[in-house]
Amino acid sequence: MADDDVVEVPFPVVFQCRVCRAIVADSTSLSSSDVNQRTITFCRVTHLQPSTAITAEGGNSFHTLLCTQCDGVLGKLYVGTVRALDHARDLYTLDAGALTNYRIGTSIEDNLTTTGQSDILIADDPAADPTLTVEQFRSDMDKVQNFLLLVDERLCDIEEALQR
Repeated sequence: MADDDVVEVPFPVVFQCRVCRAIVADSTSLSSSDVNQRTITFCRVTHLQPSTAITAEGGNSFHTLLCTQCDGVLGKLYVGTVRALDHARDLYTLDAGALTNYRIGTSIEDNLTTTGQSDILIADDPAADPTLTVEQFRSDMDKVQNFLLLVDERLCDIEEALQR
């Protein structure tokens, strides 16, 4: 990648796994993005584990990148590429659909009113799709409800033990 190809993001962005919300990268490690393929390539990531198997597809070979928190497939680590993907070799290419992101220092309302840049692909913001937001909210509420039931059960056990 030439120095002219460096992607500059005018604001800090954090990228997360869409399923478990684990932080996987930030805009300081952003290398490139491909709007047509809906991928974002990073030079550094966290909470990602490459699969042990190497997959070959379309002249490329890669490890599948898995989220260490939920085992979701987030992208690919190319080890061999066709010439068109040479810029992504040995870097972490993540599927934008598997990610969510937020701009540091903003709230959801700010993200709804800001206009996107056409020259850089940013992962889908959950605020942009109310269905995903509602589904995630319901899932989160179910988790909270299950946790509270567990705490209540343990508290009842402790109270019962103290009364003996």
